Amino acid sequence: FLYHSHLCIVTELLGKNIYQTIQSRNYKGFAIATYCGYPLGFVKQVNYTLKDAENITQGQLNSIGKSLSKNVTELLLKTHSNKSPFYIGLIVKRLVMMDGKDLSQFSKESNKELSGMEKIEAFQANKIKYAPDNVLDLVKLIVDEILERLNKQFIRQSLNYLLCLPYGITRRDPQNLCIKDGLGWNELDFSSFILNLESIITEDDFGVITFYNEEIKNHLIEM
Repeated sequence: FLYHSHLCIVTELLGKNIYQTIQSRNYKGFAIATYCGYPLGFVKQVNYTLKDAENITQGQLNSIGKSLSKNVTELLLKTHSNKSPFYIGLIVKRLVMMDGKDLSQFSKESNKELSGMEKIEAFQANKIKYAPDNVLDLVKLIVDEILERLNKQFIRQSLNYLLCLPYGITRRDPQNLCIKDGLGWNELDFSSFILNLESIITEDDFGVITFYNEEIKNHLIEM
């Protein structure tokens, strides 16, 4: 739409804006070439085809060493092909997060005549069909599932630290704070927690972990 002769484009949440990015770097600027990349990235985000959506899906799977069946991939693209690359990436992340506990629970509720692979496809199809239509609600659902899957008090507290500390955390910060608070610590579980959050957080060259976008962070604070 036009506002005072300026073209305005409304999209789903795409990530940090330039000011938020500079703010997260303690107001240290970027090279001109970096700034020039922002509009190009924006155009790529809002102007992509079904083939691009397929490439995004496959790229997400390749990055985490996972795969989806042809049927599940086709259903994902058919159901959500009009969504942003960020949204599709979140859906893919949620599909590959499933574990034995998920499949066992779904097996109890589904047709017992299905084979193992058919049960997995049915489980993933259910996740695709009933995924929240809004990015923020989808992020909240994924974080809830991560917390339920890991189910450790120190993991929940680590998320609280990440949400509450204004300039983010390093990997050592929650460990020191949790041990100090008597919550214990497990490095493997924490690494799994960070890996599952990788779609919505970033880690800079100094090892500081922050959320990509303040709106996502604020939405999770309200959980």
